[in-house]
Amino acid sequence: SVVQGNKTVYEWKQALKKNMRETKNNYHNAQRKNSENDIDIDFDLNDKIRVNKYSGYVYDAVWLYAKALDTLVNTNSSTSYIQNLHSDQTVTEFVNIIKNMDFEGVSGRINFKGRPSRLSNVRIMQWLKNTSNAIFEQDIGVYIPDYGDVETKSRNQTDGKMEKWNERLIRWQTSNGKKPLDNPKECGIFSAFATKLDIDCQLAITIVFIIGFAILLLLIFIVFLMFRRRYEMKMKATEDRMRALGLLTP
Repeated sequence: SVVQGNKTVYEWKQALKKNMRETKNNYHNAQRKNSENDIDIDFDLNDKIRVNKYSGYVYDAVWLYAKALDTLVNTNSSTSYIQNLHSDQTVTEFVNIIKNMDFEGVSGRINFKGRPSRLSNVRIMQWLKNTSNAIFEQDIGVYIPDYGDVETKSRNQTDGKMEKWNERLIRWQTSNGKKPLDNPKECGIFSAFATKLDIDCQLAITIVFIIGFAILLLLIFIVFLMFRRRYEMKMKATEDRMRALGLLTP
């Protein structure tokens, strides 16, 4: 994607490396011209140019302040803001402009709406070792937060979404290679029950005993009903037999 400066991140990196190489060459030439001053600094001109991981943040910070200052100067009809850039009025307005900035930078999206700091897309990776013990990284997913204004955000809105998620690529570093439980409980035979409900062991044991006691009472009640039914049927059969023999009056 195109970022500030009308270039892609790759183009920005290449331009940065080119400028760094030119700076090193210029310093090297200046070092040769001033050799009488006994200057001996090795800049490793033949080494590969490495871009510092914080360079993108510096680039975006400069653009942020430049865009905010441009907005401050061009969108406010009053000249009171630029007459004294260090006044409380100007600083407050400048901060408010920065809070409402929203653009794509080299380090990601620049957005402060309703927040003390910016949000960023989160790249989820796992570092592993191969058979030769060399460390390599594996992309698992990308999380994109909700960049909307916190003050106007409704309760129904989500906090973000997973744009990319490959759970099958995760290698769990457990003894059995399976995904570990979030809150495992060690309660002996009641461990699975306590972990499933996410409750303390004592409470889990109490609940199990209450359920067991309730089941026992239910079984006793069912057995009582069965014996009572059998007794009533037996008594009715005896009564019918005695009536048939004339031992009982109708």
